[in-house]
Amino acid sequence: MLRVRCIAHAMDSSPVVSGIINVINKEEETVRKFFKRTFEQPTYNRATFFGCFNPSVNGLICSYVKSKGVTLQTLNRSFYGKCYSLRSQRWPNHWAVMSSNPWGTIWSTIRPIDRESVYFEFQSLSEADNYFLIKSVKWMSWYVYMKGNGSLRGTNEKTGPQREWKIIKFEDGKNMMCTRKWPGKFIYMKDTLFGGVGAAYCNHTVSGHWSLET
Repeated sequence: MLRVRCIAHAMDSSPVVSGIINVINKEEETVRKFFKRTFEQPTYNRATFFGCFNPSVNGLICSYVKSKGVTLQTLNRSFYGKCYSLRSQRWPNHWAVMSSNPWGTIWSTIRPIDRESVYFEFQSLSEADNYFLIKSVKWMSWYVYMKGNGSLRGTNEKTGPQREWKIIKFEDGKNMMCTRKWPGKFIYMKDTLFGGVGAAYCNHTVSGHWSLET
């Protein structure tokens, strides 16, 4: 495309040349819009793509899309030095908490024991890929991790891909979360007696859309 443009500019300014340049411009704008739509702003129907796509291991792709004016999402500054509570869009009056039982089970409550119990600290692991450790403010040495069955627990270990959380932020301000070990397996608040928080590959719509609030 660039070569054709250079040849066209080297020629005279006839209507034919102008037409060629206009076609090239339209093609380039179409390409730019495609990459912005694909890589810049996550949408819910492409959440799995963003859960699996890591810019740090796709350098050539990222360099190319950036050359097309695309700004990839980075959330490190949003979370740095802040603590957030987690509420599902489906049940906005329920907060996710880490329980005091031996397993640190993650479930929900409508009446938190105290303010600390509903807050989590997000520690950045990768600015490019938006991976974080999620630590309970109530239990400062305990981190959230996902088990193979999709249940969420707490542990005092902070290494391992099941503890590394990718955050995807959408245009409406809501977020979806999955781990490095199981990309695309998003957490959601269950419709159960204790409102447990689990994860699954299928789409749980608004029960898996989270408000992160300071």
